[in-house]
Amino acid sequence: MKKVFTAQAIQTAIEKSLPDFQKIAGNGAVRTQDSVRRQFQRDESHFIAPPPSVVLEPTSTEQVSQLLQICNDRQIPVVPFGTGTGLEGGSMSTLAGVCMSTQQIGGEPTLREQDFVCSVKPSTTRLALNEAIKSSGLFFPVDPGADASVCGMVATSASGTNAIRYGTMKENVVNLEVVLADGTILDTKGKGRCPRAPPPSVVLEPTSTEQVSQLLRICNDRQIPVVPFGTGTGLEGGSMSTLAGVCMSTQQIAGEPTLREQDFVCSVKPSTTRLTLNEAIKTSGLFFPVDPGADASVCGMAATSASGTNAIRYGTMKENVVLLKMVESLKKDKHAFRGCFLHET
Repeated sequence: MKKVFTAQAIQTAIEKSLPDFQKIAGNGAVRTQDSVRRQFQRDESHFIAPPPSVVLEPTSTEQVSQLLQICNDRQIPVVPFGTGTGLEGGSMSTLAGVCMSTQQIGGEPTLREQDFVCSVKPSTTRLALNEAIKSSGLFFPVDPGADASVCGMVATSASGTNAIRYGTMKENVVNLEVVLADGTILDTKGKGRCPRAPPPSVVLEPTSTEQVSQLLRICNDRQIPVVPFGTGTGLEGGSMSTLAGVCMSTQQIAGEPTLREQDFVCSVKPSTTRLTLNEAIKTSGLFFPVDPGADASVCGMAATSASGTNAIRYGTMKENVVLLKMVESLKKDKHAFRGCFLHET
């Protein structure tokens, strides 16, 4: 089939396709009124574009698939439209063509509380999602400012003020059902799958290194997987129990930091966070420089070789740790002084 490029050719192809669109989605879902088309003409960006020739409002993924098959076969350009709150101009129909609105593909979010996962429909906005799940004590952290649709936030890989702690959309999506331009329906991780790590089977809260050692010996002898947990502020997933098993929390192994001011060195306990450390030593005129943004535990920062805004001048954790006291998983302990370098303010 000859490719369509001119505005007139696109308009002609759309006019011929209107009966087919109506057959799939219903007469009320095929909107050609000028007032409606202008509502879908732009987003929150500064770009200017013509209104779409027609606005389609399907109510299911299957309808989207059938409509896109027609448009793909007839070389009609299609632009999806969520809530229109984007700043990129991605929902604007620069060639007129078809605007595929997802606002009518509705439904309540489906929460799987034990997995910390929620399935949403294309019309679900981030505020509607948080309202639906607030009674569970959970929340969806990505906040770009506007009440955008969650699926539109996926399309733009939205970020926001919580990104340093919770990540962007990239880190908060586990599976997608998408419709390709030719109408193919694709599930990126498999239909209905939720490949997120399960919660641990048990959480252990030892209060000393000796208890950690004894607990790890038992787990090692019985082939039980163990994952350490500090403050849970990491972005690497290193504290997630991917095989269930045991979560070894270090939050109860507490104690005041021990400062050796003349050596610019301080010994800390596993539960000590970077803000707690700096608060404890501030009267000395020294400070701990590694700042990843979150109030992470110093030992967790050592485990991930954390960096931050001061890395160019002071280095990462690699350059700021003197010695570590570790408990290995293989029946033996390695003992050494745990400490970190300090710097003058």
